[in-house]
Amino acid sequence: MPNCAALRNADDENTADETDADCGALEGRRPMSVRRVLCVAAAAVLVSVLCRSLWAVEPQTLGDADFVKLHAMLKPQADESRWMEIVWYPSVWEARQKAAKEGKPILLMAGSGGAPAAGC
Repeated sequence: MPNCAALRNADDENTADETDADCGALEGRRPMSVRRVLCVAAAAVLVSVLCRSLWAVEPQTLGDADFVKLHAMLKPQADESRWMEIVWYPSVWEARQKAAKEGKPILLMAGSGGAPAAGC
């Protein structure tokens, strides 16, 4: 790739305007340094090695004793979800009638966007 000085000094049929236009296109670009090329190549090799090592990992198996222990830890405990013991009424009218009959207040619980709360 010729530099701007070579284009300006060249003895060819280019006019001064054409040479200046060519130099304007060349001046904004810098050639990549060797250091940058080596860094990009090293990064590509590193990514390639990491991807291969991640794909080559075998999943670990879980023994029966470990499964039972993990399952016991994840399973809901006896007093963990007390809110599920409450009798929920999806109809506000039914809840209001029962609350008036028993002289109790109403707890109104709504989810995102006003959707009624429900157990999944």
